[in-house]
Amino acid sequence: MGFAWLCAVLCALQFFRRLPDGELDFDGVYWYFADKVGTVSVHFDGQVCMLLRFDDDLKHACWLWVEARNSNHQDPNHWLDVRRAVYSRANVQNLPNLI
Repeated sequence: MGFAWLCAVLCALQFFRRLPDGELDFDGVYWYFADKVGTVSVHFDGQVCMLLRFDDDLKHACWLWVEARNSNHQDPNHWLDVRRAVYSRANVQNLPNLI
């Protein structure tokens, strides 16, 4: 049992070390990460952290671990904006015309 636990911990550490580092942007329609356009889906929501899957336009998957405390913005509502954005189902037809 101890060996299985140790293997699980080592696999989890390896997974977290391989997670990419960068900025995830959302313009209300499209998600952008590492100069790629794609979609985001939530696979774990811990209220102050989330595990997201970013699928780019070529259908390559990238796992992202996002935390409230790692926010570059000082506004405490920024985390709530991120959470709303990942759960929103924006539609181009629902957005106002921007000039």
